[in-house]
Amino acid sequence: MVSFIISLDTTYEMANNFFNIFLTDTFVQCSEVIVVVDGNYNLKIRNLLQQLKNQHSNILLFFIDKSGYGKANNLAVKQSSGEYLFFINCDIFAEKGCF
Repeated sequence: MVSFIISLDTTYEMANNFFNIFLTDTFVQCSEVIVVVDGNYNLKIRNLLQQLKNQHSNILLFFIDKSGYGKANNLAVKQSSGEYLFFINCDIFAEKGCF
């Protein structure tokens, strides 16, 4: 199994666009997706992520105070169950089938 680890500290528009593309990938849908919101208190982002978590049973969601990219990723790794880890930022646009 694969765990996708996403440390999120971005704008709503960037996060929304990323997840709208990312979560349509069949491989992603069959994998664990761990999202750590690192000190971002934007209610639109929090609501978006909570809605996505409710729609996708493979999403684990954590909210932490600003800790930095490394600590956020380390938290996600401790929570992951995947044999392989993909670390992804929300500013990429994954092409279909790239995973």
